[in-house]
Amino acid sequence: MTKAIKAREWLVKAEQDLKYARLVLPNYSDLFEVALYHCQQCAEKSLKGYLVFNDIRFEKTHNLETLIYQCETKDKAFSDLLSVAQSLTPFATDYRYPSGVDSLQLPSITLEEFEEAVKNAETIYHFVLSRLPEEVHP
Repeated sequence: MTKAIKAREWLVKAEQDLKYARLVLPNYSDLFEVALYHCQQCAEKSLKGYLVFNDIRFEKTHNLETLIYQCETKDKAFSDLLSVAQSLTPFATDYRYPSGVDSLQLPSITLEEFEEAVKNAETIYHFVLSRLPEEVHP
């Protein structure tokens, strides 16, 4: 399997996560917390697709900052995404479990906060697509 095909597979999964988050956005405020995970996953899978395409090995991680630093080894412009990535990283785990697990008491997510998370996921997804050839795009 070529690196282009592997990268495309990552990006297809990223697109699916983004689609899920967009479906939740206008209709299901009770699913915001679940959908935050999909925002983070969209960003993570996008970055991993970029790394795969560029033959950059990565460890299993949900830390988007770590992935951004790895992407920067090929393209310094990824540094512009650092704060966006940092805002999404906690959503890999924070809202995935019941409140009170590990003494974690998280506030409910507002519509504005969820919209921001979707926007940040879209930013990373589209940035990655802009750095890859069309043949890799979903």
